[in-house]
Amino acid sequence: ICPQLTWKQQEVDTKFISVVDSFLSQSSSLSERYSNIPLHKLG
Repeated sequence: ICPQLTWKQQEVDTKFISVVDSFLSQSSSLSERYSNIPLHKLG
């Protein structure tokens, strides 16, 4: 197994994890924002 190849794979994994992490934090902050809105005001 070529060490460079595994290093590239790790780099891709790290980028993917960071993208997923940022997406999750964005979606969680969105849900928090919407949950803070009183539902009776929407209805």
